[in-house]
Order: sequence, then structure tokens, then C-alpha cells
Amino acid sequence: MDEIFQKSFHIVKLVSMRAIPVLFVVTYLQERGAFKFLDKFARVIVSKTGFSTVTGKAFVANAGSVYAGGGMLVNMYNRGEISRVNLILSAAFSVFPAHIRILLTATGPVVFSLFTFPVALFYVCFSLTSAFLRVMVAGFLSHKVITREEVARVNGYLASQPRKSRRTRKRTALNAAFKRTTRYALKLVIFVTLITGLVFYLNEHGIFQKLPLNVSLVGLPEEYNVALFSYLGNAYAGMGVISDFLAKGELTTMVAIKLLIFCMLCSRPIVAIKESPTYYLGLYGMKNGILLILFNLSIFSMLAVIVLFGLSIWGI
Repeated sequence: MDEIFQKSFHIVKLVSMRAIPVLFVVTYLQERGAFKFLDKFARVIVSKTGFSTVTGKAFVANAGSVYAGGGMLVNMYNRGEISRVNLILSAAFSVFPAHIRILLTATGPVVFSLFTFPVALFYVCFSLTSAFLRVMVAGFLSHKVITREEVARVNGYLASQPRKSRRTRKRTALNAAFKRTTRYALKLVIFVTLITGLVFYLNEHGIFQKLPLNVSLVGLPEEYNVALFSYLGNAYAGMGVISDFLAKGELTTMVAIKLLIFCMLCSRPIVAIKESPTYYLGLYGMKNGILLILFNLSIFSMLAVIVLFGLSIWGI
């Protein structure tokens, strides 16, 4: 238990050092109206959606840090200026730049170094398609569930505030940033400690590896289960096993793609559980974080199942 506590404390420390300062700065700048220069870009980004410009600002901010864009949205939600459904859809929509940044700078290079070119290209294209699909679905739903009154209220928030002296605005912004960041930090520490402790405990006792999953469910030989179980433990470990099968000529390109998609589909809920303390639940809170996880899992799983079904039709 001591080792689990130490691991959880390490994650709490890591997340706190990254997220809390970013949220404080974002909250302070937002209170001072420092993001008005993003209005022009934000309007273009959300012009075909039902979102307000704050979603467009979060979209731009997420290119630098996912906590920056998320912090903007959480601040608006905590002030009661956007609804819960607006928050969830805005978060799913605006996280797109962060996904692309990670794909291009982290995951993509590793994938191309491990797999053959066709398999690596498929992985990148699948990831891009999943990210685009989430943006499109969120944008489409925004027209259905976000009212014009809410958009007008959010867009006009800063302009409608009574004018204050520069010193008063600065003091008010600092107080607001300190209070909101303190509340966020307390929730983050509680969520991260509890959930990472549970995840580390389950992982240490091999629960993830004992899940009732088998590659035979998609018509693949059971000898490839080692790739599935490795992927459940760590994505790069699973990729390494698949890469070894490819190098030995034990997998064709299309079968490797089918195995990779199945591994990704099965591991996605576990990835969400592992990421939930640091991002979903830590930043958005328990209810909002769970809803965001379910939204993302639904889109990803639907796409993966469609691909697997298509491969099966083609006799792969």
C-alpha cells in the first residue's frame, strides 16, 4: 500500500505542478479580459457551429495546453454562464488541436518507428478520423442543444461588465483567480489521489490483464492474445509485440491492422480510467468528467467497430 500511495502522490504532484499554475494564469487573464484579441479567430472557428466564442478561444488555447482551454470553459461553467451540455460539447470540440499536437509530436513518430509504413499510416489516419469525428459530432449537436440566448449571454459577458479602475480590476482578477484555483486544486488532489490509488491497486493485482477478452472474438488466432494483453498494460508494449509479429512475417498488413484496432478498442476504456484523474475528473469534476469520457468513448468505439466490421466483410 505504501508503494501505491507513493505512486499516487507522485501523480498528484506532477499534475498539480502542471495544471494549477496554468489554470491560475488563465483565470486571471480571463478576468482581465486579456483574451479579447482571440475573438476574431474564435468567431471563425465556431462560425459553423452553435457554440459561443469562448469555445473558439478554448480551441486556440488548447494548441498550447489542454489545461488552458479547459480552464476557460470550466471558469465559465462555474460562473453559471454555460450549461453542462455546453461544457461537455465545447470540451470535446476544442480539444482537437491538443490531439493533433500529441499525434504529430509524440505518438506518430513512435508508431512509424515501430510498424511497417502501411500499418503506421493507418494508425495515424484512424486517429485523425476519430478526432475529426468528435469535432463534427460536437459541432452538429451544438446546434441542437445550445440556445441563442446562452451564446449571446456568453459572447456579451465581458462587454456588459461595469467599468472599474485598473487597480480594482487587477485586484478583483487576482482574488477570483486565487479562489477558483484553490477550489480546483482541492478537488484535483482528492480525485487524483483516490482514483490513481484505485487504478494502481487494480493494475498491481493484474485485474486489467484478467479481463474476459480474447482476439478470437474478431476471428484472430489466440496466439495473438499476447499483443492484446500487452496493449492493455501499455500501448507501446502492445505496439512492440505487433511490430515483432510483423518483422517475423507472422502478420500480414491487413491482419496487423485488424489486431491493432481490436487492441485499441479494448484498451480505450482502461486508457480513459488512467487519464481520468489528471484530465477528465481533475479538471472538469466527477459528473462532467464522466460525461466527457462517455462521449469520447462512444465516438471512438463506434468508429473502431465500423472498421472491424468492414474488415470482416472483406474476409480479413
